[in-house]
Amino acid sequence: SFDENKIQSLPNDLFSEVDLSFYLDLSSNSITEIPDGLFTASGRNHTIKYLQMQRNNITKVNSKSFEGLEMLQQIFLNNNKILSIGENTFIAESIQVIYLFENNLTRLTNKSFGENRSHGIMIHLYKNDIANISQNALDGLGNATMYLTCHLLSEIPIFGNGLTGKCVHDRFVPEVDITDPSEQDEYLLSAILQKEGFECIREDDGSKDICRPCSPGNYSNKSDECRSCPRGGFYQDEIGGRLCKECTNGTFVEDGIALSSTMCKPCPEGTDRHRSARFRACFCRDGFARTNRFSNCSHCSNEGLNCTRDYQYLRRGYYWNWSFPASDLQSYSKFVANLLTMNNSYEMSSRNYSLAIPMVFKCPKLELCENSNSSEPLNIQGTCAKGHRGWLCTKCKDDFYNVMKYCLPCPKVWWSVSELVVLTSLCVFFAVIMMWKKSKATKRNVDRLFIDHIASRMKIFLGFYQIVGELYESINIINLDGPLRYIGYVLQIVTFNLLRILVRPQCINKSLLLDPILRFEIAMFFPVALTLLLVLIYLGCKVYFLYWRRCRDDDLLKKLGNTKSKLAWSFILILFVTFQPTCDAIFEIYPGACDDFVVHQERNDTISLLRADYDIRCDNIKTFQTEAYIATALYVLLFPLVLYLLLRRYCKNARMDGRNDRRVHSAMHEGLSDDNIPLISQTEPCKVPMWLNFLCENYKGNFWYWEIVELARKVIQTMLITLLGWEDALTKLFTIGTSVLFLTLHVKYAPMKSHFEQRLQMFSLTAIFINVMVAAVSIPKEYKTYISTTIFVLDIGVALAIFGELLLVLARTLNKKVEQRKMKQ
Repeated sequence: SFDENKIQSLPNDLFSEVDLSFYLDLSSNSITEIPDGLFTASGRNHTIKYLQMQRNNITKVNSKSFEGLEMLQQIFLNNNKILSIGENTFIAESIQVIYLFENNLTRLTNKSFGENRSHGIMIHLYKNDIANISQNALDGLGNATMYLTCHLLSEIPIFGNGLTGKCVHDRFVPEVDITDPSEQDEYLLSAILQKEGFECIREDDGSKDICRPCSPGNYSNKSDECRSCPRGGFYQDEIGGRLCKECTNGTFVEDGIALSSTMCKPCPEGTDRHRSARFRACFCRDGFARTNRFSNCSHCSNEGLNCTRDYQYLRRGYYWNWSFPASDLQSYSKFVANLLTMNNSYEMSSRNYSLAIPMVFKCPKLELCENSNSSEPLNIQGTCAKGHRGWLCTKCKDDFYNVMKYCLPCPKVWWSVSELVVLTSLCVFFAVIMMWKKSKATKRNVDRLFIDHIASRMKIFLGFYQIVGELYESINIINLDGPLRYIGYVLQIVTFNLLRILVRPQCINKSLLLDPILRFEIAMFFPVALTLLLVLIYLGCKVYFLYWRRCRDDDLLKKLGNTKSKLAWSFILILFVTFQPTCDAIFEIYPGACDDFVVHQERNDTISLLRADYDIRCDNIKTFQTEAYIATALYVLLFPLVLYLLLRRYCKNARMDGRNDRRVHSAMHEGLSDDNIPLISQTEPCKVPMWLNFLCENYKGNFWYWEIVELARKVIQTMLITLLGWEDALTKLFTIGTSVLFLTLHVKYAPMKSHFEQRLQMFSLTAIFINVMVAAVSIPKEYKTYISTTIFVLDIGVALAIFGELLLVLARTLNKKVEQRKMKQ
């Protein structure tokens, strides 16, 4: 076999040294002619029965072309470029079938097929543009059947004397009857024909094989059966085609089985018509996608979608949800797998997706919606960063806990329990020390202790980090990647956001996950529980003093008064410290804290989810939202108001005396005399009880109310961020305006007693203003890392300034104690 080579010519002595038997295969080369004497050189006795020379470039054959092949039965000359056939070319009596279809013959004038044959012969001449057949070519041919394409014949030839002419259609194919060879030769010939574009079928009685070339529109691909040319950019206009031909670029066949290139139609809109269609209705243009393998492509207008592979899949930082009835993730995944199949092995049942594709939403923190390998069918729904799950990848998986909307791995249970015990112990120890020091200060009439310094610094610290922490959690003011994520956990501890961490209860037990509803219930129960607890402690102390210590009435009243003062101090301090996170727990279930998502644009399907926990639907928490309004009136508004009224009550006289002082100074300055002006000012400092003193002890007398104003500022700022979101213009305007206003007021009035604390407060307000401005301004990506680092250093610098100065105060206090002891000795 010499098939499928690049043979262009045959020397006439090519077979002079060999004996050819049974079959010779020279098909699928570039042979242009059959030299005279090719099979008679050196007198060799060739016993070829099947000669295959199809799919070459042969232009003519003559009487010498097949001379010497006395046993030749079937000649395959189809799919050449034969223009003429010489006289007596196929004169051998043994010839039974001649395949000349799909050549360039236009007329038959010679006696090319012999005459007076003793047995029948079949001549296949269809798919030639034959317009004229002379009577000379037919006379004497005898027992023969000629298959023709008749639509171009100028006149009908006269058939007779055993000669039959048959007009056939373009899809007609002949049958090759393999008879009488040995079983081995029969198997070999069937295999050869199958390789040359035939399919062979064993007859029912098993006596022989019937082989047929694949009809136009089909191909064999060297297999044992003919297959239809696939849908897409393929056609086959030849008989016995082994491969389908490709349509010109930008054209395709929608239904497959194309019989000619004229059946290739232009590809639909949105496709790239400069490329081959292959196994689809052309590939989509860049930025276009389809939902049917053989239909048009539509423009991808959503910035969150990548459409570079004919279908839509997620970019990094975006999210879609397939859990709604109008969409079907499994069907779409199968469709994607279908489009990724670049051959004809795709599933016909999944060649289109007819349901809805969900809307795409931008994730609050882009890095959490990783969408790695989202172009693969199994990951088409998108992937979250490690530890994240749920809507917009904002929820944490089991064994992870949330810090500033990042999920960190839970530590060991024993570590979480130890952390909780240590933190609780530190808080109790700190409270006891403060009460003890305050009691000693009251007895000794000391103006300010080290513990007062601590309380003052802590208020500045809380005022700064509760605002900045809210910004960190709401927006990407800095990139909390890598180790910086753990800074967020520290921030939640130092801002006393105990309702969120307490310390990571879900890491101790999964059922202890504090969702917004549970946080709200705890926030509402906490003041009541604290009140009951302190009342029980007071009653316990009263019983202790009355029945155990058996104190006298005057001593009992004094001890109960001290106890009541300490418990009131604890009550006010704890509520003051936890006021901000308690307000957050209330605000975050307001109706305004819900986000509406259009999940199906065509049907206008919308869902409302709670921003603090997208697993919660706002339609299911109407009762809690009503309770939140009530809690706002009874706690959020009432607590600062009560503190203000209490401070006002104790500072009223001091305020009046302050006005008298100003009148005295003014009169002395102007040299005026007025009997109503006191000659000597009796100004007394603001007499605030110990349990309330921490709110105003670091402010000047005229600014006793300043801490309440600061409290209101923090609550309003965080409320707007929680309810409206940072993207709302009102939130930005109010936050920036408030930052500027308070910074200006502190510059003008300097309300704090201590110059250092005043400067420290100015530093923290300036840092807040810079944080707010960075959050409000869009920062180019190339500068974001530098800005994030600067902001991070600035915010940590506030903490270092606060606690660094405290360490200096502590050192001075200890040094003073040491010197006092030395003097006593």
